[in-house]
Amino acid sequence: MLTQAVKVGGTTLRDYVGADGSPGQGADCGSPGSSVDLRGTPLDVFGWSAHRRRERALIGEYEQLVETLLAGLHRGNHALAVQLAALPERVRGFDVVKEAAMEQAATARATLLAEFAAVPLAAATGEVVHEPG
Repeated sequence: MLTQAVKVGGTTLRDYVGADGSPGQGADCGSPGSSVDLRGTPLDVFGWSAHRRRERALIGEYEQLVETLLAGLHRGNHALAVQLAALPERVRGFDVVKEAAMEQAATARATLLAEFAAVPLAAATGEVVHEPG
């Protein structure tokens, strides 16, 4: 039976749904004060959608962006770095609204990254703002 076979962190599916299909102890999953959170588990059915996978990928993309910014940061491109780092603040909304915001942020990112890379160190005071390492 499925309720006996599926385990998430030592907890069986029966803890979420009773044998008769009625809500189990953790049926309020994720509500304040609940001891059960399905996010990130195999039972998080919404987490497998293309939209949610894209949202999770944005985290890694942002981390890579910050590494790129820190590696090339100097006084001449500091303002562009700040603009690039703030791009995720533009990604808001739900579903198609959020998808459109993601596309706009990706376009702005490409443009600003090109400008960031094009600012020569000589245009700054020659002083490096951040030393990697």
